[in-house]
Amino acid sequence: MSQGFGSVGSMNAEPVEIWFKLVKSADGYPESQDWEELWARPAGESYRIESTPFFENRVSKGDLVVATLQGDGFLQFERVVERGRHSTFRALIDVAHASVESVTKELKSLGAECEITLDNLVAIDVSEEAMKAVEDFLVRGNDDGRWALQDGFIFQPPNNAGVVQ
Repeated sequence: MSQGFGSVGSMNAEPVEIWFKLVKSADGYPESQDWEELWARPAGESYRIESTPFFENRVSKGDLVVATLQGDGFLQFERVVERGRHSTFRALIDVAHASVESVTKELKSLGAECEITLDNLVAIDVSEEAMKAVEDFLVRGNDDGRWALQDGFIFQPPNNAGVVQ
C-alpha cells in the first residue's frame, strides 16, 4: 500500500527519507552501495524529491514519486508519477586538474545546483532551462580530463504525442 501525506505522521509536510534500491550497472557500479536515501517532501499521496541523487538513476530532483512504507518503518521508492523536468549528472573531480570549489562555483553560475560527497564527487541538478549551458560545460571538462562525467536521470521533453519519457 502506498503511503502519502499524513501516513508517516507528517501533517506539516516535513521532509522524509525515501530509500531507493540501486540498480547496478553491468560492471556492478556502485560497488559499495546497495541503497541510496533521498530527501522528499510529502505532496498529497506522493512525495516530491528534494535531494540530488549521487547513485540513483531513475529520478531527479523535483520528481513526484510514490513510496511504500515498509514493515521496518522506512519508505521505499515504488515509481515516478510525474517528472520535475530536471536532469542529474555526476562528476568525479580530478583534484590535480580542477578544484571542487571552482567547478561547483561555475556550475552554480550556469544555473545548476550541486551536492558534494567523498570530497570530490559532485551530484549536479540541472533544470530544463539551464541544460544546454551546463551540459556543454560538463562535457568540455570531461573531454579535458578535469573530471569523469556520468549521466544520472536525464529528462527528455515530451515528444510530439505529449509523452514524457
